[in-house]
Amino acid sequence: MCETCSPLSTELNHPRPKNGIIPSVSSHYDNMIDMDINHQCVSLNSISPNNNTGFQYRLAIPSFPKPRTYSSTASSTDFDSSRLGDLAQHSCNSPLESVSELKVCTYLQSSIQGEAKITSTSSLMKESSGLYHTYLTDSYRETAPVHTWVSSHFPSSFTLEQIGNVEHPNGEKPLPSTDCIEENSTLSFPEHWEVSPYKYHAVPIQIQDPETEFLRFIPFLQYLNSRNLSWFLVQCLKNYHQHIPISGLFHLVYSDKYPDFEFFAEPSSAFAAPTKFSEMDRKGILYCGIIIDTFKEPATRRLLKGTCLENVQVSGIVLHEALRIMLAIKIIFASLIPVQYDHSDDSRVERSSVYKVYYIICQSLIRKHPSAQNYSGIQTLLLGQSVLGKITKLIYPKLISKRLGRRGQSRYNYIGITWNRDTVDVETLKLINLTIPELSKHFTNSSGKEEKKQTFTRHIAPPPIIQKDVPALTEQSSGTYWNVGWETPSYGFVNSASRYPQADCSPRSWQTGINQIPQPSLWVKDNVTRSLHFLRSYNIDLDPLMHNLKSGNFSGGHQISLQSILPRAMATLQISNANTLAFMHLYLAILLLLFPVVVSSEKEVPRYLKLELRSSIQECVLQLEYIIPTLVGAQERGFRAFIGILGSMVHLVDLTMSKIQSDCAELVLRKMIRDLELADDKKDENLSEISSLEKLQVDSVILAMKAFNFKFNGGGPSHDNRDEIGSITAIGKVLVKSIIMTKDTMSIIPTIARSEGLSQVSEDLPYQIFTIGLKFLHEFALADPSIMQLPIPVFNFTLYHVSNLIPCFNFDGFINSHPCHPDLPRESFKCCWVLFSMIQEYLKILSEVVALSAALNHPPKVSK
Repeated sequence: MCETCSPLSTELNHPRPKNGIIPSVSSHYDNMIDMDINHQCVSLNSISPNNNTGFQYRLAIPSFPKPRTYSSTASSTDFDSSRLGDLAQHSCNSPLESVSELKVCTYLQSSIQGEAKITSTSSLMKESSGLYHTYLTDSYRETAPVHTWVSSHFPSSFTLEQIGNVEHPNGEKPLPSTDCIEENSTLSFPEHWEVSPYKYHAVPIQIQDPETEFLRFIPFLQYLNSRNLSWFLVQCLKNYHQHIPISGLFHLVYSDKYPDFEFFAEPSSAFAAPTKFSEMDRKGILYCGIIIDTFKEPATRRLLKGTCLENVQVSGIVLHEALRIMLAIKIIFASLIPVQYDHSDDSRVERSSVYKVYYIICQSLIRKHPSAQNYSGIQTLLLGQSVLGKITKLIYPKLISKRLGRRGQSRYNYIGITWNRDTVDVETLKLINLTIPELSKHFTNSSGKEEKKQTFTRHIAPPPIIQKDVPALTEQSSGTYWNVGWETPSYGFVNSASRYPQADCSPRSWQTGINQIPQPSLWVKDNVTRSLHFLRSYNIDLDPLMHNLKSGNFSGGHQISLQSILPRAMATLQISNANTLAFMHLYLAILLLLFPVVVSSEKEVPRYLKLELRSSIQECVLQLEYIIPTLVGAQERGFRAFIGILGSMVHLVDLTMSKIQSDCAELVLRKMIRDLELADDKKDENLSEISSLEKLQVDSVILAMKAFNFKFNGGGPSHDNRDEIGSITAIGKVLVKSIIMTKDTMSIIPTIARSEGLSQVSEDLPYQIFTIGLKFLHEFALADPSIMQLPIPVFNFTLYHVSNLIPCFNFDGFINSHPCHPDLPRESFKCCWVLFSMIQEYLKILSEVVALSAALNHPPKVSK
């Protein structure tokens, strides 16, 4: 008989837990789940610190037919603590005797004082969250001692809906992040498969009521975010995945509606749904529908209307991301089975093959459900390989990855799992040897053959209607425009023939206003109008997105936000087999719509809106990265360039919000003006009156020309070195004049600040200098004929080199003639670094957009 503490105790009304779920000793939520008295439980907050208490109930083991007994005791001998101690001793006197420490009730307020002893007949397995679950082996199942405790000191009980009101004594504890699988957390769910992985897959838990089953996860929604979304969905599905048919979940994901269970045709493979679902399968699909409804806006929910979950709020989660993760979790559960590793091929799986099987199953589901072909975002449901690997580790945390094979031919393998042949059939295994691009081509070709055979069906999407006034452009003909002497850099639209246009290519009007979104320039308006007109021929409408950006609604609604519209547009072009130039029109339209807002100030666009814009672009980039495996050739290169430009925009948004100390800003400004004046001072009259600043510009031009092997007039027989020297000198003088004009305007910044009622120069000094420099860059430098001779890479390299070498940190003589500030060196360095970083990011974005626009301004002739 195990030791117990004395005398006051209670016996719960229903000792048998619900659904056979093994609760965690230290989890208040798990205890309530396993007590089947309409989710009643005992509030530990009501226990007097002067009483000894205990409670007893039976735990049902899913893998054993009979229950066992679990007992816990608590004493109040230590009056120095205000609640149940953090450590409890866990012991038993059975042949499986073991002693360990565990965290108990770390997120429940309790007034129990003293130590607690928890006694049971069990073997223990430690989980990554710091909690323990106990299980009993067959031989000792019936010998477990039963302790009955009698007490009347549990006067109150409350329903599961009140769980959300329980506060954590140490503040909120977030759900574990999927970025670190082994991260400790006080929130945990039973990991049945870790004890018996075979039984975990073989003995599913029955779904009694889908809404009630999901109720136990409601308290965790307040801690939910994009980092732990995968972890949360794994916990929701792992106990019920065998009752969720893949085809039913897939229909929920792409159709966004609750199925009527009569929409499937005859089953043709493991991926096709049966004609009739079982009652438990219906509950499984309804359970998934409730989870999906939780991530929707309350006004668009269907299954939760009229229920206690109708007004549940989940913020910061994108529905599209949740749908993709749910489908991936189900496919992993259905494809892999844990086994005992015996060094044979049947007890290990190649790691790269797991993603291929996932990809094959997704493509098979798309092909076998004709109505899914019309869903615009269907191809964006696929996750990337790294994301799927993280989800696999969440499902099987103890999974071992080991490199096996001969030297030079070894591959990473997952040890201790094998394929579920009910899902992964022979045809799927034959396709594993293909690469992802080959698999994409395989399914594209098979889809084309099916469309030819089924042209009479109404499910086939009609081809896009090309308007007569829009020229038909082909990918093959576009090669003539890009046929130049130098190689185009990888993943970029800029090549050696690209040049800045004669017209002002500024992205915005530089007239500023308080809380006014910057107006796009005439050049931007013309290019956007042309691209939008072209995209309408593919039934792509970006007008709602344009309206949102102009009105400052950067997050938008779910259907008209950037992260929703852009993936749908990409999927539409893929389904339509659009050529590369159609994708380029989409890229140009999106970039030009975002560019004016990206280079805005916080006076024009408040900081919280700029943060929304940055978050929206980041979310969009995250979703677009999953499309890369489905693109090949020129489309992939253009797509990667597009993602790179969006990443630069995110960086530029961050830089425009950078600030320096306001009490030091005017000193920093004076220091920069003084350095430019010294650099422009012509000390040596024998050097043809050339200043150090002009010499720096000339040297930078020569270095850039050598780096890109560029010569004026192509370096032909009629090439004259004297003309080249004159051109280089003229370029240097233009760049110096642009800098001097910027310096002169910088000197009136304090006057402008005082005229606006400010006592000192504002802390956004780097951005103010940045906008002044851009204005003269576009209106003066880029409009000069000598500058227009330079290719974009040569011009950008020149400015990069100059921005890295302009002396801004020489304080000799400055401190003696100006009042000293202890943070002046640091703030001067920060201001110059932020300023030149903004210039470099801006030129990178501008050059790519200009090159992309130029490619679309010269469409090749279509041969008749």
